[in-house]
Amino acid sequence: MKMRNLNCLLASLIILSPLLAAQAAPAAKNTAKKLIRQSPSTDAAAGQAYSARLWNRILSSWNYPDGNNHVTLTAVVVADGTVESMHVTSSPKSPEAEASAQAAFDKAKPLDALPTGMPKATVVITFNSKSDPHGDSSSSGSVRLDPVNSK
Repeated sequence: MKMRNLNCLLASLIILSPLLAAQAAPAAKNTAKKLIRQSPSTDAAAGQAYSARLWNRILSSWNYPDGNNHVTLTAVVVADGTVESMHVTSSPKSPEAEASAQAAFDKAKPLDALPTGMPKATVVITFNSKSDPHGDSSSSGSVRLDPVNSK
């Protein structure tokens, strides 16, 4: 009896599948249109590309100290790439980790000009590292570019 019900169900699916696919096709087309409209703007893409280039330049010269370090470097950058101000913090507090992050940032200078149409931005760079004297280590980080609205 169970096998017979299963066969009926399979036969129904085989018969109905073209009908269901035809009904789903318009819905898929509408979804694709929505996805196209929601794609990132050129400005967002330019900001992401800027952040990626900056992180790659920083990463190549970042020598992190032993310990479990989390450093945040925040800089205000003007359109031509000039750093207007900078602030470095760490958690837990580590002057050595802060100096390492700042040195890597300094070696990445001069910074590229900001993306077109962005007169000023706050650049937030996060450095995370775990290292011990025995050679076990891991690191990660990120760069976020936040446009500053001048009023």
